[in-house]
Amino acid sequence: MPTTIGTKVPASGNIRVWWALENAFANWQAPTAAEINASLDVSDSISWNDFGFALDASNTIDDPAITAIGKVSDRGAAQFGGTISFYYPGAFGDASNKYSNTYDALDQPRTTGFLVIRVDGENHATTASNGELVHVFKVMTDGYAETITGEEAFRYTITFLPQGDLAVRTV
Repeated sequence: MPTTIGTKVPASGNIRVWWALENAFANWQAPTAAEINASLDVSDSISWNDFGFALDASNTIDDPAITAIGKVSDRGAAQFGGTISFYYPGAFGDASNKYSNTYDALDQPRTTGFLVIRVDGENHATTASNGELVHVFKVMTDGYAETITGEEAFRYTITFLPQGDLAVRTV
């Protein structure tokens, strides 16, 4: 059941993140639930502590021409990107292990694909449903960093670079 306008839905289990390759969607700006569910669900592999992927305000440039009558600002494109930390798998190369599948899909720099982030979903479902709101970001994997501190879980962090295409709050 999709969320209605003005309803607060807490993040406890409602947010899901999927990784999809460039050819995963017939229309990436309006992916179907079936297309999203056929993608790799990386949600359980993500460490919420180090989730730093988000939208940012666009740049504005105050650079009017000498002939401009009023104040002019150019607005750049919407910006997005950031980092996401993932838990290491217990065994690498195990196709039955979700942590291993996430690692295998994202460990190579310069891999282009889509991050699909569900922003509603009231029933904590692990699959996408028609009518739910999702953000779709075309990204490229970049830097890889170890995130191992003291007694915390062993994690690695992937930096995702924006590739210019995003669909915010699409259904």
